[in-house]
This record gives sequence, C-alpha cells and structure tokens, in this order.
Amino acid sequence: MCSKKICLLFLLFSVCILNNAQSKKKDKPVAESDCRPLIGELQDKRNTLKLLNFFTYKNESCRAMAVQAFGSVQDTFAIPALTQILTSDISTVVRTMAAYSLGQYRKSSLCSVLIKAYANENAPVVKRSLLEAIGKCATAEALPFFENVVIGNTDTEIGQGYAKGVFFAARKNFKSDACLEKVSKMAFATKDPFMLYIESVLMRSKNKLPGPLPLSKRPIDDKACYDSLKQFTSPYQKVKWFEKYVPSNAVYDSMAFSKEGHFFTSYCVEQSLANGPTNPVFLKRCLESKNLSFIAMAVEKIHKDSAWEANGVDLFYLKKLQSNITMPQDYEAWVEIEKAVCQLEHRKYQYLAPEFNHPIDWKYAKKLQAIEKVQIVTTKGTMVMSCYVHEAPGSVVNFLKLVDQGYYNKKYFHRMVPDFVVQGGCPRGDGWGALNWTQRSEFSSVLNYKKGSVGLASAGKDSEGVQFFITHGFTPSLDGRYTIFGEITQGLDIIDLLQIGDMIISIQRIQ
Repeated sequence: MCSKKICLLFLLFSVCILNNAQSKKKDKPVAESDCRPLIGELQDKRNTLKLLNFFTYKNESCRAMAVQAFGSVQDTFAIPALTQILTSDISTVVRTMAAYSLGQYRKSSLCSVLIKAYANENAPVVKRSLLEAIGKCATAEALPFFENVVIGNTDTEIGQGYAKGVFFAARKNFKSDACLEKVSKMAFATKDPFMLYIESVLMRSKNKLPGPLPLSKRPIDDKACYDSLKQFTSPYQKVKWFEKYVPSNAVYDSMAFSKEGHFFTSYCVEQSLANGPTNPVFLKRCLESKNLSFIAMAVEKIHKDSAWEANGVDLFYLKKLQSNITMPQDYEAWVEIEKAVCQLEHRKYQYLAPEFNHPIDWKYAKKLQAIEKVQIVTTKGTMVMSCYVHEAPGSVVNFLKLVDQGYYNKKYFHRMVPDFVVQGGCPRGDGWGALNWTQRSEFSSVLNYKKGSVGLASAGKDSEGVQFFITHGFTPSLDGRYTIFGEITQGLDIIDLLQIGDMIISIQRIQ
C-alpha cells in the first residue's frame, strides 16, 4: 500500500476519533488568526496531506477553513475524508463547508452520497449547501430527489439552495416541470430576487425562448469602408462602427494586419475566420504573425474545420508553434494549440493548469484589513469596490499590488455582454493579454455572483491573472468556477453604463 493511502487511512481514523470524543481532545488551542495564513498557504500550494491534518483540529474555525480549501484544491484524494466530515463532524459550520467542497468536485459518483447525507441532516444551513452540491453532481437519481423533497414555500434559506440545486441539475439536462413548479411557488411566496431569477432562467429554458436577435447589418463597399474608418481614432470606435456594416472579407483581411491596435485587429481576424471557408493565405499570415491572438484563432479555425493538409499544418508545425509560446503569460494561446495537437495525436484533450508560479505575498497580506476598499474611476463614473482578503487572499494581494503600481490606470473595458458582465484590465486591450504569471483559483462557499460581484477572468482553473470582470446580476453559472475577490459597494448604477472602449481612468486605494 502506498504511503499516501496509509496517510489517508490514518486521517480517516483520526476524524472518527475526533467526532466520537471531540471534547476529550488535548491538542493545544490554535487561534483562527494563526490558522488562516497557514491554511491559505497550503491551499495555494495545493498541499492536500497537510491540509487534511487540520481535519482533526479541535478549533472549529481551523477545521472549517481547511475543509473549505478543498473547494478550490479539488484533489480527489481528499473525498473520503470530506465525506466522513460531512456525516460526522459535530459542527454545522464544518459540515456546511464539507457539503460545499464535495459539490465543487462536480462528480456524478457523489450524487447518491450527498442525497443520503441530506436525508440524515437536520441543520438548515447544511441542507442548503447539500441541495446545491447535489445539483452540481447531479445524475438521473437527482431528478426524483428534487421532485419529491419537501421544503416549505416560505423557507428562504433552504429554498435558495433548492433553486440553485435545480439550476445546476438543469444545466446537466436533468429537469422537469415539477421542479420548476416548486421553484415558482417558493419564488412567489418569498419574492426572493434570486429565486425569481432562477425561475425566469428555468422558464426560458423550458419554452426554448430565443436569445436577443443579432443587430441587422448593412452591406458597404470597400472604398466607403476604408474612408469611413479614417474618422475614428479609437480602435474600440472602429469596431463599434464595423458592427453596423458588412464589408467584404478583403477589408477584414487587410485591416487585420494594420497598425490599429490589438482590439481592432483581433476583431478583424475573428470576423474573417468566421465569414466563410478557410482562406489558406490569410491563415498562413496569421500563423506567421507572432501575434498570439492571431495564432490561437487560426489554429482554432483549422482545428474546427480539420483542415490540416489544406493549410500545410502538421504535428511538427504545431509543436514548434507551441514551443515558442511564452509561458505562463500566453497560456490561453497554448491551450488552443494543445487542443489541436491532441486532435492530430488522436487523444482526448484534458485540461492541465499552469504550473504553480506565483506564491502569495503573505508579508503584504498581513498588513491588510479583512476588507480593503478601492476607488475605480471610469469614463462613465466612479465606483467603490470592497476587496475580501479572507475569502481570496492571493487574488486580493495581487490585485492591490497592481493597484499600488498604477497598473490598471488607463486600461480599457474590452468586453461587455448585456445582462452578464463587463470586463477589463487586459494589457493588450483585446482580452488576450496577461502578465508573466498566473495565480490559483480561490473559490468561496459564502460568495456568490450577483450584481456588482468582481471576479477574475481565466482560461481554466488556476490560470487567473490581471483581467477582472463585474457582473450585471445573478450569475450562478460562474459560482465555484471563477474567483470572486470583491464587490462594488458604491456606484452600482455605473456598471450598467459601461461599454466596450470605456476607460479605467484610475484605481486607487481608499485608506
């Protein structure tokens, strides 16, 4: 038996002893303030075995923090210990964290375990977390469970967990009219905004309502197009104008290699590749451009069309491209090439996070309050953001250090999706930029996406960087997948005014 398995058996045995005779435990008292940085460091380094040691601590806060850490670490080795904690820990707080972390694995094999735990649980706060976790791990077994579980129409706390669980199950295509009816009744009885939101999403899905219609475009001849573009000085204005018209692909192809800024040229490449069959000459220019967004989009196009021979691209060529990628800075482009490599090698693509490369600056973190505030001045107005140090220490530290350096000043919002998010902070201004480091995902059981939540963009788990986004409203599909590190607490109305091309004039600390 391997040493790792022996450690797990020992820890499971320790957890059992802890919960059968916890009051007799003689470990030295450990203050929460002492545990927090240590557990945070172990979470950041994904050190499963040392985190598991905290499962036997008498201090409830330390146990809870260690258990919640696995919502971010997601090492399957810890699942047996988390399951034991869920069913036997004397603390409702710790059991709540265990339910949350198990849900984060999103493994179908856990669905029946979570349903059984729900049947044996009495604490409402734990039951709420279990309902959400069951939805995340949903199998066919989850549907009759959600249809038959009894919840009072006015029980807002458990009702929110039920609504979220049904939402996650529906995303896995486990949905029914009975579940929708339950959510509707609770939403009507409580007038809870979140349940009303979930009801509208489920109703839209049931009726298969179409999304917003695309903007109608008018054709324009090439000369008029070139002449009109000269009147705009900003690449964001040029794209906005382009969205109203349909120039020929020749315009997109030529403007893609102009000196109009990354946002505009990346848009032109995207449009050219989307508007018709693959153009080998244009694709070759993109692949040889040394522009990472051009390369990534060209490889994605060839991959999608399986047009390798027609474009003279083979495995050797792709691996050469991949070897020239700057890691971890250009990780997103590396991922696109890796997907193509996997297709040519006839193997399934499996996400592989960047190697750990940017540890938390705990010396800096210790100087921070639990909530730090910054003022975000934009061309549409000023917002105040609260940063949650305890929930996302690494993310907040990296963000505030960039703020101290003035990094975000004069950056742009390069993405805006109505009723979803507005995003900015890219060093290139087109969404493909990053600095030469990545940070770990930091998921929290107490922070959920709603209007004004501030999260970090990523190309997958543990690949976050400098780009951040602000949500327009409830966005449960992002919960547990994208780090939330702050919230807009003043100037919420500004969020709805921000458009692509609006500038972040400055972000400054509020003392």
